[in-house]
Amino acid sequence: MAFGVTPQGFVRKSYADILQSLEDRAKLEENFGPEIDLSPYGELGIILQNVAKEFDNVWQGLEDTYYSKFINQAEGIQLDRIVAQGGLSRIPAQRSKVEIKVTGASGSVVPQGFLVQTAQGVQFQMIEDRTITVSSGQLFSFSSVGTGTETIVPASSIIEIVVPMTGIDSVTNPSPSSGGAPIETDAELRQRYKDRSTFGGSSVPAIREAILQVQYVSAVTVYENVMNAVDSSGRPPHSIEIVVAGTPSGSTSEDEYEGNIANAIFYSKPAGIQAFAQNGVSKRTKDVLDANGQTHTMTWSVPIAVDIYVKVQIIKNAEWTTSNEQLIQTRVIQTIGGVDTVGIETTEYPGLDVGADVVGWEIIANLDGIKGIDEVVVYLSKTVNPTSTAKIPIGASEYAQTFNSNIQVVAT
Repeated sequence: MAFGVTPQGFVRKSYADILQSLEDRAKLEENFGPEIDLSPYGELGIILQNVAKEFDNVWQGLEDTYYSKFINQAEGIQLDRIVAQGGLSRIPAQRSKVEIKVTGASGSVVPQGFLVQTAQGVQFQMIEDRTITVSSGQLFSFSSVGTGTETIVPASSIIEIVVPMTGIDSVTNPSPSSGGAPIETDAELRQRYKDRSTFGGSSVPAIREAILQVQYVSAVTVYENVMNAVDSSGRPPHSIEIVVAGTPSGSTSEDEYEGNIANAIFYSKPAGIQAFAQNGVSKRTKDVLDANGQTHTMTWSVPIAVDIYVKVQIIKNAEWTTSNEQLIQTRVIQTIGGVDTVGIETTEYPGLDVGADVVGWEIIANLDGIKGIDEVVVYLSKTVNPTSTAKIPIGASEYAQTFNSNIQVVAT
């Protein structure tokens, strides 16, 4: 039997195989001969067993080395090195951020590093020097000393000053802290690597794919200015403009949703590249704390939704069934983007990118395979009862969407 790297993969030599090989070698005429005592409790037998155990450890190490090259088996630092080849890095443990109300004498300086804590000893530090101008209380930004979910504390829990200072009387947090997270696990990093775009790195497609992974994000477009001057659209030199469409629902708050988008931008964009948003659009900004407690402000735009009305005119044949109407509505929503409602089930489809025009031929192409259709004409409009087959232009900061109630299916 072959051992080591074989066409079938790595075959490790087991302890039993190693011991048998050593015993066979010992019984050779040029060694101890076939009559040698190799019983488990004999002197030579015990020696061979110990040697076999050492070789078994070596073979296990060789096996671990072989499999450490593969994403499914790699762990720790070796996994970090593999995903780095695809432009990813492990997301470090995150510090929490919180606004703390500080009361004290007007004019008193609250220095950077000023420590406060909860009754359980979870500590937060002042991010930068600030001066109290309102003695009745003023909100300042603090970040946690530690990292992880244990730094997420409820409102009114940060009430202790670690080292009392003259001019500072009391502290409290009107709102809970947010943002604390543990270091990304091997399983999470491995899955993120598998879900990544094949483009990898911090390319425009890779940034788009990273943001699309955020729950409830439905469409993303990334524009870049690689020049040394402001471009024709007003983007600064060496900047990216990210337009993100989506609406959080369920237990996900707007703050959590925007925090997830900000993190996706921070961990996918190149270092030193500004995230920019145009004036006159719905701009969003969110701070991200890195592993060192430094604040980075991420900026993006929220596009304007453009409702599209669609009429699908069908010339049917004998294979047509009325259930096709719902299927056609679903295919239209898949193409354009929007929410498809079937009974009590709703499904959101990303559809077209931000700024992408709506054209009838894309809808017709997505109806391929539906039986009972001889001919199709698609009418489009931004108002009810569409009568034109012309494309619908969509602006750079707009995105198209449609719903079941916006779609007519007429079969004759």
